[in-house]
Amino acid sequence: IESDNASAQFIGLAQHFLAEGLVLNGRPEEGVALAQEGLSKIKQAMGDGHWHVGFAHSSLAAALSAIGNHDEAEDHFAQARERLEAHQPTGDLERYFDAERYLAHARRGASSTKIEAAKVRLAAEEAAIPE
Repeated sequence: IESDNASAQFIGLAQHFLAEGLVLNGRPEEGVALAQEGLSKIKQAMGDGHWHVGFAHSSLAAALSAIGNHDEAEDHFAQARERLEAHQPTGDLERYFDAERYLAHARRGASSTKIEAAKVRLAAEEAAIPE
């Protein structure tokens, strides 16, 4: 990684982790903005298919879900899943599952059928992750 890309990568990753902290501490609106910036920087530095981009999509999805923007959150969860599944041998799907559980929790009551289907899918996929 060239110096400029390394800086963008590390700044983007820091923004990604800070966004997660903001969401967990009840400040999801701020988390959305920071997660969007982090995602952009990580994509710029590492390319769209890198697994770090998957993590960044997952963080953005959790923040969007926390502010009630579930449709956009689902789009980012799908993008996170695509990238993280492509790198499944690294075992990094756990972060995706944590974020999807967050979405399911946030949507509780909104669509119990959809949530139950997600739970079944998650259980099957978690069982398939190598120890």
